[in-house]
Amino acid sequence: MRDGWSLPQLARAGRLPAWAIAVPEVSWSEGTLIDAFFELSSCRAFTDHCMGPIPWTAIATYADRLNLPRAIVLAFTRAVQVLDDAYCDWHARQPKRKPEGTVESGKVTERDSIATGGPRRRG
Repeated sequence: MRDGWSLPQLARAGRLPAWAIAVPEVSWSEGTLIDAFFELSSCRAFTDHCMGPIPWTAIATYADRLNLPRAIVLAFTRAVQVLDDAYCDWHARQPKRKPEGTVESGKVTERDSIATGGPRRRG
């Protein structure tokens, strides 16, 4: 509403811009792949140091739940794995952060300090 108009106001006035009217079409397969990737991300294993890939068995179970034809299960599985590989590569390149409130992070709050009997920074 930067210029004093909101989208609902523009819609009521019949003055919606083209970008607000044109909704991109997403095919069933594109939407299903994106949904599958996000839902299956909860199946991956995490350790202190890394994030694992989505297990193949989870993808196969998801495909079965969708009742996908056998002819496209392999392509569906591979497409989810390609999305997952790209995400895992991106995640691995992100800088590692220390949890807040730890000595390693260098950010010890007053509450942490009181609870532990004082800051314990090495130095």
